[in-house]
Amino acid sequence: MEEAGKVLFDKKEVASTVQALLDSTDDLAENKQTLKDYDMEIYYYNGRIQGVKYNDRKYRFSRLLEKGSPQMEVVNDWNNAREQEQNRAKGKGLEIEL
Repeated sequence: MEEAGKVLFDKKEVASTVQALLDSTDDLAENKQTLKDYDMEIYYYNGRIQGVKYNDRKYRFSRLLEKGSPQMEVVNDWNNAREQEQNRAKGKGLEIEL
């Protein structure tokens, strides 16, 4: 499908693109940059990485990737790392001796 010189992806093509990117590297910053090259971006919901946005349409990772797949584990790792950083910033999880 094409519109005004842009190739429009359908869900299967978005899924295969995301899977290929997650297979190539698990670095969040690098994947964000590569997704920008495809006119996609990672979107968040309640502070958690939820999926990718393309042409004003959101695609959830949970719908694009198989549960328990290595690619989904990468996304889960990103969310766990974000939560740990946020907890550290809020001072949660720190033991204080008096």
